[in-house]
Amino acid sequence: MKNKSGFIATSLIYTFFLAFIAILTALLSNYIANKTILDRYNSDTQSKLNGGIGKISLYVSYASVDGGKTITNLVRNGNFSSVDGSNNLTNWSVQGGGNFQAADFGKRCVIKTGSSGNLSQPISVDASHKYYLRMEYYQPSLGYTSDVFVSNMVSGDVIDRDRIISSSNSSEWVSTSKLVSLSGAETLSYMIVGKENAYNSNRTYYTNIFLMDVTYAYRDAVSLEWLDKNIDYFDGTVSFISKDFVDDDEVSFTVVPYAGYVLDKVSCNYDDYEVSPISNESNTKYLFKYRNNGHDSKCSISFKHN
Repeated sequence: MKNKSGFIATSLIYTFFLAFIAILTALLSNYIANKTILDRYNSDTQSKLNGGIGKISLYVSYASVDGGKTITNLVRNGNFSSVDGSNNLTNWSVQGGGNFQAADFGKRCVIKTGSSGNLSQPISVDASHKYYLRMEYYQPSLGYTSDVFVSNMVSGDVIDRDRIISSSNSSEWVSTSKLVSLSGAETLSYMIVGKENAYNSNRTYYTNIFLMDVTYAYRDAVSLEWLDKNIDYFDGTVSFISKDFVDDDEVSFTVVPYAGYVLDKVSCNYDDYEVSPISNESNTKYLFKYRNNGHDSKCSISFKHN
C-alpha cells in the first residue's frame, strides 16, 4: 500500500513538473516572439528616425486632390523658362533700358548686367491681403543690392521698403522670402525684378520669382517658416497637398480631373508610387499611392484636355 501511494505521489510530482516545463516553455517562446517583434519595430522606427519621417507634397494641375488647397503663383514665367523666337522673356517687359538676358546657370534664370532698368509684369492684387514673396538669386559681385518687389508703378518707383526682398553678394544660389502687406497698392500693380538701389556694373542672376496670396489661400494662418519649408516654386494654379508619413508607410490621394481632362504627366523626384484609375459614370478619378522613403518628396501631376 505504501509503494502504491509512493508511486502516485511520484507520478503527481512528475506531472506537475512536466506541466511546469510546458508552461515555462510556452512563456519563453512567447517572450522570444514578442521580443523579436519589438526588436523589428524598434529597428524600423530607428531607421525612420535616422532617415527622417518623410513627407510627400503634390502639385496637381487641371484637377483637384481630395483635401487639397488651391494656390496660385501670381507671377507668370517666374523661372524664365519661356522665351519667344527672339529670346525675349515671355510675360516680362524691360523698363529703363535695362540689360536682361535669359540663360541657364545651374538652373533656368535671367541675368541682369549693369545698374539701369528693371523687369516688370502686371499683376492683380488685393490691397487688403498679405502676400508671400520669394525669389532665388546668385550675385557674385560686392557692394550693392538689387531688389524684387511689388510696385504701383511700372518703373518700380514709389514703393514701401517693407515690400522688398533684396539680393546681396553670394557664392551660390540663395533663396530669400518675406510676407508682405500691399496696403495702398493699386488693384493693378507690377512685379518688379532687378531694381538697383546702388550702382552695379556686374551681374545678378534671378529665378523662381514667386508671389502668392496668403490671405486667400490660408486666411493668414500660416507662417513664413511654414511657407518656406512646404511650398516649392510652381507655375499657374495648382491643387496642393502635403502629408507626413508619421505612422504610415504608405499614403493615398484621390485626384479628380476637370471635366474633359485626362492624365498627362506625373513627375516625381522618386519612383516608389502607383497610379490607378477609378472609373465611374461621369469621369475617371485617379488613386495615387506613395510609399515612405524617409525623405521629403515632391510630385507634379498634370492633366490635359482630351
